[in-house]
Amino acid sequence: MKWLPTGILIAAQCMTGCERLPPEEISRVSPEGSGQQTSNDIQRQKPAPSQALSVPIAEVESGVANQKRTCKRLRDESRQLAGRDPEAAKSRLRQVLIISPDDTEALFFLAMLTAGSNELDMAVDLLEQIPWDHPEAGLAALGQSADWLFQLERYNEAERRYLQVISAVPSAIRARRQLAYLLNRQGRRHEAAVHIRELCRQGNIRQDELHSLISLSTAMHDAPEDTSNAAANPNQRMYWPIGSSGIARHLFTEKRYREAGEQVRPMIAQGLAPPSVVALYGRAVCEGQHDTAIQWWLSQVDEDTQKHADYWAAIGTLELGQQRFETAIRALAEAIDRDPTDLRSVNRLRQALQTIGEVEQAKLWQDYSFAIKKSMKLNRELAAADPAESAKALQLAESLAELNRPLEATLWKWVATVGVLSDPATGAEGIAEHADTRQMLTRLRQQRERLVAAKRGFPSASVRLYGSNLLTYPLPENVFVATSSLENPAVCSHRIGQSAPAKFENLSAAIALDHTYQVAAEPTGNGFSIYQQLGGGVAVCDFDLDGACDLYFAQGAAEPPTYRGQLSNQLFRHVGHSLLDVTERADASETRYSLGVASGDWNQDGFPDLVSANLGVNTLLINNGDGTFTSRPLADTPNLQRLPSSIAMADVTDDSLPDLFCVYYVDDPQIAKKPPRDLSNRVLDQVSPGDFSHTADQLMINDGQGRVSPSVGMEQSAGLPGLGVLIANFDGMPGNEIFVGNDLYPNQLWGRDPERGKWSNVASLIGCAYGFDGTATGSMGIAAADFDNNGLFDIHIANFENESSSLFMHGNGMFQDRSVQYGLDSPTRPRVGFGCQAIDYDNDGWRDLVVTNGQLDDSIKNSGPFRQRCQLIRNEGGKFKQVEVKRNSGYWDQGHLGRGLAKLDWNRDGKTDFVVTHLGERSALLLNQTQSGHHWLQIHLVGTKSERDGTGALIRVQVGKCERVEMVTAGDGYLCRNESVVSFGLGAATQADVIVDWPSGETQAIGTVAADQRIQVIESQGFDSCRRDSGGNQ
Repeated sequence: MKWLPTGILIAAQCMTGCERLPPEEISRVSPEGSGQQTSNDIQRQKPAPSQALSVPIAEVESGVANQKRTCKRLRDESRQLAGRDPEAAKSRLRQVLIISPDDTEALFFLAMLTAGSNELDMAVDLLEQIPWDHPEAGLAALGQSADWLFQLERYNEAERRYLQVISAVPSAIRARRQLAYLLNRQGRRHEAAVHIRELCRQGNIRQDELHSLISLSTAMHDAPEDTSNAAANPNQRMYWPIGSSGIARHLFTEKRYREAGEQVRPMIAQGLAPPSVVALYGRAVCEGQHDTAIQWWLSQVDEDTQKHADYWAAIGTLELGQQRFETAIRALAEAIDRDPTDLRSVNRLRQALQTIGEVEQAKLWQDYSFAIKKSMKLNRELAAADPAESAKALQLAESLAELNRPLEATLWKWVATVGVLSDPATGAEGIAEHADTRQMLTRLRQQRERLVAAKRGFPSASVRLYGSNLLTYPLPENVFVATSSLENPAVCSHRIGQSAPAKFENLSAAIALDHTYQVAAEPTGNGFSIYQQLGGGVAVCDFDLDGACDLYFAQGAAEPPTYRGQLSNQLFRHVGHSLLDVTERADASETRYSLGVASGDWNQDGFPDLVSANLGVNTLLINNGDGTFTSRPLADTPNLQRLPSSIAMADVTDDSLPDLFCVYYVDDPQIAKKPPRDLSNRVLDQVSPGDFSHTADQLMINDGQGRVSPSVGMEQSAGLPGLGVLIANFDGMPGNEIFVGNDLYPNQLWGRDPERGKWSNVASLIGCAYGFDGTATGSMGIAAADFDNNGLFDIHIANFENESSSLFMHGNGMFQDRSVQYGLDSPTRPRVGFGCQAIDYDNDGWRDLVVTNGQLDDSIKNSGPFRQRCQLIRNEGGKFKQVEVKRNSGYWDQGHLGRGLAKLDWNRDGKTDFVVTHLGERSALLLNQTQSGHHWLQIHLVGTKSERDGTGALIRVQVGKCERVEMVTAGDGYLCRNESVVSFGLGAATQADVIVDWPSGETQAIGTVAADQRIQVIESQGFDSCRRDSGGNQ
């Protein structure tokens, strides 16, 4: 790399401007490749190296003629010797400098020879003797020394010199290119973009630089250990990270936020980090939900830090998490104004606007979010193509035009037109020979020039923010992290020793659990319609009141147009140590295509009834008390295009009678539509709920006469594709709320005004509608418990692949998704989670999680495997960690298409077991055989003033100084119903004090209860121990 002739060229370009966009600029070449003055360029300008130095030599002030002649002779000799004897040439030049220390030509030539001997430090020192403002050699010396400092990894010095060149000559292409390359590798992506945009304006741009503008918060990264690509493509620039900040940006992109913060914190603490890296640290620890680190970061922020997009993105995240919506909007708008490619900030801005009722603006930013995602997807596909596709480049150009980024769009059209990427064997010059292509290139050049002249190449602030008033919202003041909102003084925060190894065995074969959910009349392995993806659920109940868990399973196995088949839902009675299919004997047959199932006491006679959500008509099965059921359809006319999912039975109108709530996924005449396949019959992509119309969920009120009446006051416009449901008392006020998990849309939390009977969705206002990154998630399974032992009810939601689970932690009436803080992002992100439950598998007093997983369909676009393993995730008090399960049955080693999951205690040993359904695979009952030695207590409630199942009742258990709470819920997540028993792990304690807060408002103090038993508490009457004899009878 030689900068002296380049310096002269830069000066010329500064005067004449850039007249063309050369095709060779759009290529994959080395850092000194197309569009830069390489050694070949220099040779074309000068016939020989000996003549390369054209900078006039300053007159020797002494005016001694013989000194001039001596210097000239020595310089001439040095040129002649340079090729064959560099050391002799350097000796001649040193003699020149003894005579004339300011001889610029000698200094520059000696520096070049010294660099040729790989003595770059000394070469830099020589160039430093040339004043940067020297009229001919100063900028060349600065630029050349910057390149050498780059090679020497003296990056800060290199950066300063590049900036000096750019300050003197703003059109200095080479300096901007090298500086942008350095900054990108350092993870300082927004600073690099400033220079790359200027290269775009000048029409001198590379493909990798265009790629770098698509998403500024993500890293430009090549793995340092992978040199194969560099060896295979010697002309391709490699983006190996430079320094801690480069590594941090990559870790940030990989969503390893805490590691990213740890990378750069030392340099911040030492005062060595540039403001952009301080901003990056703040954003990383905010995304990583590291509250202590956030507080420290806020103390490090100065005015320079506040100039950067990452700073405002972090502040907006903090403000949104504290439900300070207006200041969040302002901060996020500031972030987007600086970085319009910031997808997270766009999503969070949309969330904040939606929450405060700015629906139209929220819709605008939602559309913008979709457009950003589209451009990012096309960018990834284009970067991965080898050779790249011209058609894909045109699609990316169109996408960027939609995003009001016309100059980038024009340059990507240039890429597509030149066609170099689609056929490297055809050079740019050869393609340009074609008249049509040449005319198109001319039009694109003219279009670029017009955009630049009109200063419309990149969107203005008004365009970036859609002309909105977002920057008029109030700025955040006194930003702080209100951790107290999440951290009520924990009622029981201690850890109870090391847990014993987890052990669960699949008993399905041993207990004659013969149920397999079929999605069609004949076994079908892939290519599912929307209704076939969901699977079927299971309800745990004791329908014959013998104290043993019975199981009721949904069944599909039917085809359109009638959606009625030969196989029925199945009711299994628990007899002894196995199951007996009593479906026909109990008159419990249901051959409609069923999905969610539930149980509850509809008529309050003490015998559990059943309900099934079906395609066509939902069915209520009334328990006759003699081992049989009476079937009642819940509608007169079947609706065969309305697809239900989960269903729940509980009192939601506060009249002590259970009601029914059915969640609907889609309502569309095309629900039988199949996914597309390729020529090899592989499924190209699964069908999505976004392809169908939706309908409102249905609340059916118990009229007290055994019939249902439609609800009043629930918005019919709120129809979204719902999957999971949970009914509980979330706010501690009289009456239960209904939480609905929606796929691809915000979750809903319905609360009822008892005076007006009107239902309102408060999920956005209290923080449980969206995931932490501001997006709506897949929201399949729902598990609720007090995960942090602070006395409040939290919500866990299993989501789609590439989305971590949501963990909505409850504090001061608000929820925050803290899945990253609690370590759930890594184990859950790669999987498609469906049914999940909170279980304390080792009875140590901390609620753990079990999740069943599996893809929607066997599509070639799946990121993970089609069948996926079940997960047990241990709560370690502030962190969750996936644990391996000891097993002999092989269930945990294999992948499954898991769907419904319900918890129970199958053998009444105080350890929580669970039952899980699959697509096309036998359902499984996993018996907990963990040997922890911990104690336990189980409580079954019977309401008298309240609804009999006591849904919404809060049970408080005092163990020494620790108080733990559980709530009686209904719906219980995805397509299922848990056993109507509340379990407490007591650790080493052998007794506990029990208090029940009933839905009726009564507080019932039970007193001290011995551990290791199940008790039945009757409202206002006291409790009895529920023990079973050796035959399994209660």
